Amino acid sequence: MLPVLKKPLSKIPNQSDISAWISNARNAPRLSALLSEFSALATGQKGSPDFPVQLDNSLLLHDKYAIEFSKIRDKHAGAFNQHFVASLPYVLEEQCRFGAAIVKYSKYLNSTESRPACIYTLGDGPGVMARTLSDISDGQIHTLACSPNIENKVIFEKSKPNSSANFFLGPFFDVTPNELSMRNIRGFEGGFDVIIEDTTFQMYGKDRLIPTYIALKNLKEDGIFVMLEKFSTPEPDEFIRRENQKDMLFKSRFFSKDKIQQKQETIVHHMNQQLVSLDEMKLTLENFFSFSVIIWNSGNFYTIASSNDKNKLSRFIECLTQSAIPNDFCYAALPKTLIGDSEILPNFRLPVPALPQ
Repeated sequence: MLPVLKKPLSKIPNQSDISAWISNARNAPRLSALLSEFSALATGQKGSPDFPVQLDNSLLLHDKYAIEFSKIRDKHAGAFNQHFVASLPYVLEEQCRFGAAIVKYSKYLNSTESRPACIYTLGDGPGVMARTLSDISDGQIHTLACSPNIENKVIFEKSKPNSSANFFLGPFFDVTPNELSMRNIRGFEGGFDVIIEDTTFQMYGKDRLIPTYIALKNLKEDGIFVMLEKFSTPEPDEFIRRENQKDMLFKSRFFSKDKIQQKQETIVHHMNQQLVSLDEMKLTLENFFSFSVIIWNSGNFYTIASSNDKNKLSRFIECLTQSAIPNDFCYAALPKTLIGDSEILPNFRLPVPALPQ
């Protein structure tokens, strides 16, 4: 399966380009210098917050679907996710908002196409999102998670809710239809309805064209590609201001100064060297998609949903409630069109209040 190109690329990746990129990626920090760091994060040997993050239901507007998702998610959230949600401002609330939207969108696919939705989380460590989606749907959502760390596979298998949840041990660029078949991971032969790239590409270099091209081999023609990425800014001082806001007003509530500094010197330093700007990411996505919408922002982090199917992308966006984050941390009026027709931009749905217990 090859990704569908919206228009000819200025430089179409040939097999030589792709092979060279993969060869370099195998020696990138994520699979070399940082591999043991991510193993330690997965097991909780490093990076555990001093105080756990507590979900703020008021930011979710007490939406019953997001709160229901949060309860199932709690069963599967381990050490790595505890570290992650304490590192990125209000991403815990976003995981619940986003997960609830995936559940609603999957029900839409089931009702209109009489089949289960197929979701691939490209990143996400031990697959917290993937396991939660399979669990909350009683196996009606088929999921795949991938990670190159064996520790994440062990954690995944210990908390695997049902047979619809699958794990691929290896980096994302090894996930291909042929390799899935070779490993007897079935049910995804037609591709995925939604692929979620979770702060992964930035671990392998600054090029976004080839990794996006590789990932889209697994996406259905009418599928949705979601990216959560950290971006550089045109003004370096603004980037630093947002980073300081993240560290001083959010992370300091959960980590000591020494722990924040330690991560700055290891993972964050490597990650920041591989960032691209939002405008550069737009140029890459324009090669593949007719429509892209920013659906979340927290400081220098943005989530972008893209598709060539306007109706399905609109349906998905309508499954989201408004962004669950304080205004001081959000630097975009959402949803915001990145590529496509701004006049047909759908609205987020209204929350459905949870009934009192």
